[in-house]
Amino acid sequence: MEVTGLGQLGTGSPSAGNNVQTFDWITAFRTSSTACSDPTKGAEFDGTGQVFGETEMVNFTVAVCDNGPAGSGLDFFSFSAPSINYSKSATLTSGDITKSTGSSSTGSLLVSTSTSGTSLPASSYTATVDGATSQPIGINSRVTFTGLTATSHTVALNGVPTNCTVREGTSQTVTVPTGGTATAAFSVSCTATSGVEVSGTGQIGPGSPTAGSNLQTFTFDVKSDLSGTLTYTDYSIPGSLQVGPTFPGTGITALRTSSNACSDPTKGAEFDGTGQVVGEAEQLNFTVAVCDNGPAGSGLDFFSFSAPSISYSKSGMLTGGDIVKSTTSSPTTGQLTVTTTTTGTSLPSGYTVTVDGTTSQSIGIKSSVTFTGLTATSHTVALSGVPTNCSVSGGTSRTVTVPSGGTATVSYSVTCATPNQPPTVNAGSDETVLLGILYTETASFSDPNNDGPWSYTINWGDGSSTSGSTSSQGTISASH
Repeated sequence: MEVTGLGQLGTGSPSAGNNVQTFDWITAFRTSSTACSDPTKGAEFDGTGQVFGETEMVNFTVAVCDNGPAGSGLDFFSFSAPSINYSKSATLTSGDITKSTGSSSTGSLLVSTSTSGTSLPASSYTATVDGATSQPIGINSRVTFTGLTATSHTVALNGVPTNCTVREGTSQTVTVPTGGTATAAFSVSCTATSGVEVSGTGQIGPGSPTAGSNLQTFTFDVKSDLSGTLTYTDYSIPGSLQVGPTFPGTGITALRTSSNACSDPTKGAEFDGTGQVVGEAEQLNFTVAVCDNGPAGSGLDFFSFSAPSISYSKSGMLTGGDIVKSTTSSPTTGQLTVTTTTTGTSLPSGYTVTVDGTTSQSIGIKSSVTFTGLTATSHTVALSGVPTNCSVSGGTSRTVTVPSGGTATVSYSVTCATPNQPPTVNAGSDETVLLGILYTETASFSDPNNDGPWSYTINWGDGSSTSGSTSSQGTISASH
């Protein structure tokens, strides 16, 4: 099934500020739609799209109705993106929608990645379909696999560092539609493997911590993985701003490991976040810049707090307290991804992969699994459960070194052949014969492997025998 369309709904021209929506797609997933008065004239499809000019990916659903010819104004289009509470639908004010039956027995698979956080992968991932066909894919990118059979396929995302997690898991099963495109979206979130931590407790401005004073106090602790807390109070105005787990919706959104607010930027750091004003419903976006210029009590450290949405900004050298910038350590563990590909005939149902003889996981014949939390050292990987009619290129045991904070890979290529089976012979029932009278023996045989020609020997029981050969299965006979 294929649906195509080009048109608009709403009034006006496609320029900024007008109530007009344009669209252009060639993807089908469900071959009818209850949005149509006649559901058989409709179709629906889901997908993941890139918002132009932004890094976010949005999941969407489209419903269409092919109710009439081009320009009739009878066709219908609906677009919704629930995650951003967006929905538009109407009959077309121009253009056309066409629903037709595709003749292709293949389709495509679009794989997309969206990666956020800190200590992001330095290189791309690898997307693999059915454990056999792979393409590199950037950390915020997409690739398309074409010519796939219109059936179920397994797509795996490999090369994901241990400091990153994949919301959907590293393996997904999707169904490729005939003549259409299936999608597999991977959302990856990463935390710091090593980096910076800034913390401080102190004050800027004159006065004492009493209402009406021109004093600002702060306490914060922020790490490169964007975990952190902040309490900021300006005694000249009511309330204080808080960031922490007891204030839902608050958090640190970015950390920069240097700051131009410092005479030596390497001694500084900046972080952005969203904070809760105590006693009020609103939450504020803010930026903090700090400089660790000297020891506690030196008066050399610097603190700045700004909230642009309310035109608020305070900064100054500390009149008390201390700010510390330090380096966090790298992890001492990594992970291992094991991949299998199997070809041939008489294939098995699966294998078992074991690391260091102790930790095991089941793995499909064309699949991949990942072992996490492994020490950053050498490990032995073994593939077991391989039938005798199959051989493993390079052997079933491998030695691999897992990098700190990274991923090692091991690939097994297995080839299988149908095992040899003996023929089945039917010599007939037992018979009584007369001595001196010619007797004809008629037998039959079959061979599951059909690997002729075949030779045979009939032992007559009187010390003599008859031998022969045949090039086809079936009946053999001889007289004695």
